[in-house]
Amino acid sequence: MWYDLLFDTNPNIAWEKNEKRGNNMKKMVFIMASIVLFATIALAADPELKLSNAPDPVITGQNLTMTCQATGKWYQDQITKAEISILNEAGVKVVNREPMTINGKTATYTYSLGTDAKTGKWKFKCRFSDGKQTKTQKRTFNVITSSTPNNRSPVANPGGPYTGTAGQAVSFNGSGSSDPDGDTLIYSWNFGDNSTGTGATPIHTYADAGTFTVTLKVNDRKGCTNAKQTTATITAATGGHTSILSYNGPATCVACHPNEAQAMLSSVHVKWAGPTPELTNTNGEELGKAKGGINTFCTYAMSSKAACFGCHIRADGNAPDAPQVNDVDCLMCHNDVYQRKFIPDPNNSRTVTNILGQIKTYFFGKTDTEGNYLTEPDFTKMPVGTTMVSLAQTVHLPTRKSCLRCHAGAGGGDWTKRGDIGVNSANPTIDQDFHMSTAGADLSCADCHATGNHVIGGRGIDLRATDAPDPKCTDCHSAAPHADATVNRHATGQVSCQTCHIQTFGKGGATEMSRDWMKPYWNPGLCQGQGGFPGEEFMLSNVKPDYRWFDGTSYVYNIGETISPNADGTYTMAKANGAIFDGESKIVPIKDHWSIMGLSSDGKIVPPVIMEMFMTGYFDQALAAGMDEQGMPGNYQIVHTNAEMLITHGVDPKAKAPNCAACHASTGKSDLMIPFAELGYHKFNANVESCTACHKTKTATFTSMHDKHVRNKKLSCTQCHDAN
Repeated sequence: MWYDLLFDTNPNIAWEKNEKRGNNMKKMVFIMASIVLFATIALAADPELKLSNAPDPVITGQNLTMTCQATGKWYQDQITKAEISILNEAGVKVVNREPMTINGKTATYTYSLGTDAKTGKWKFKCRFSDGKQTKTQKRTFNVITSSTPNNRSPVANPGGPYTGTAGQAVSFNGSGSSDPDGDTLIYSWNFGDNSTGTGATPIHTYADAGTFTVTLKVNDRKGCTNAKQTTATITAATGGHTSILSYNGPATCVACHPNEAQAMLSSVHVKWAGPTPELTNTNGEELGKAKGGINTFCTYAMSSKAACFGCHIRADGNAPDAPQVNDVDCLMCHNDVYQRKFIPDPNNSRTVTNILGQIKTYFFGKTDTEGNYLTEPDFTKMPVGTTMVSLAQTVHLPTRKSCLRCHAGAGGGDWTKRGDIGVNSANPTIDQDFHMSTAGADLSCADCHATGNHVIGGRGIDLRATDAPDPKCTDCHSAAPHADATVNRHATGQVSCQTCHIQTFGKGGATEMSRDWMKPYWNPGLCQGQGGFPGEEFMLSNVKPDYRWFDGTSYVYNIGETISPNADGTYTMAKANGAIFDGESKIVPIKDHWSIMGLSSDGKIVPPVIMEMFMTGYFDQALAAGMDEQGMPGNYQIVHTNAEMLITHGVDPKAKAPNCAACHASTGKSDLMIPFAELGYHKFNANVESCTACHKTKTATFTSMHDKHVRNKKLSCTQCHDAN
């Protein structure tokens, strides 16, 4: 699926660098593209308003803060005027177009409800203007007294008592809480160590041993609450680690674990590169994010001035020199409490004028004489009293949270990149991910991906390197896992398990479906909190996958290669290999991610210096700098690109597996859940459709005909279907 609605630049826009190859670009050709819109999806670039969920209900006598946020394209990317109106239950305006407090593209207003305020359904309406256009949006909320008639209090049930080990995540479960009126509850937790949480099933990691009083408070949204307590008994980590009395960086770990550190040095996780035996456009050489890597999300990570290195296992970021054993930051994988940060260098900075006309100075990370970035513990993000010694003493095997420290935020945000994992995958509901849910199989990432000696298997479609063989469903399940022989024929034939058992992705959060670098927006969290301009992102939740044939190998574009266009003029940078009836391929679900990139005049994708984009908001400036850096001659044009990404996490409970009718309509030409025609089915020679290829004309239902020829006569698919 091509999410064209974000892109208003034509693939034929060409740019020529000036003679000095500076930042100024001269436009040669400009042809405005027509925008393809899907009827049910609004143009993401249109100016819109998002309203906060006001506390609902609101109790008389309380203060109510309402927040409105501008999204999409606004003139000069700013709001000049924000007003709010509030109507009571009778429709009378108690606030009439009062000014709101503006902060960037967000505005807030606080209103005090008197104790004599009338109960009922109230309404507030935000009105934003950028000087050229005005947008309004409204929302309702309920006002109640503290003693709503006939409302009964909910009952909190925090579960427990709980046990755990310091430094390791503990899963809490308050889903046993209830409300006698059937009201939806709000869950608020206090874990007893000055930390809090929300939701029915949060996770929390204690830094120290001890017995903690855990409090769960539930709110029925109608003014009634209830709180109950339980305990969490946390023991100190056992084993030799408790004998550690001082910490001297990774060398402390390496002193006892030299073999493990040495194994990590050759791993993809440290090198960001590795062998590529499953790519068909390489000879198996080492490639990866740090070597030849470019993608449709943050493009060329190596040009990010460490903005994309925050979660790297290397303590020195992705340094230019080969890693040494003391560069392996073991705590990144072996202690979920541990947090670190790059050290800003006041002598390593650059001042730019950005797309908003603002002059801003950016400070980059401090490096040593060899260019290695220097990091330090970030104690502001760890529980009070945490020390490096206590962290070293409480190391543990990697948990789901350990792996998701990096993988959940890939692409620049929670759930952004892969689409099938996010931060809450550390403790998902059973409907979100049966395999990782504590109510399901409760598997850790290592259960499927680790093969020993610190090598990890599994690369999907769009990644290059692999340390070890890909995990398979048959590592745990039999080749014929179903009681029904017909269903088993699907499993052993051309349908992957994921196709039936992962019917949607983005189940725990919205995932990015496309990114438009030509439409920058200000993100205050980018560049280690200094702020920056990513491309505009189109996000969706609960997305139905696209489907492809996949034989386990793929084509993934590498820097310096020449790329060929698709028939429609787009360019696929990561593509599953496979074909119908080839005896190797299976139908798999994918996320089809779209973006725009620069294409040089000699047919190569331009690796932008993406930090230029982050700092200035000018993508063409980043592309020009990239051509200089790579020594690429000529000019470039903006093109649409996409990448196919395997969806393999987020397995549904088996009760949600589709039945036959979800895919088949007994006609032989169904296109229901699976787009069979797009995948190459439904292609028959004329004499096959008339049943005269082998005998005289006969009539039968598709199901009976198919069963007779496939099951009884054992004919191959290609004897009837035209694979071409």
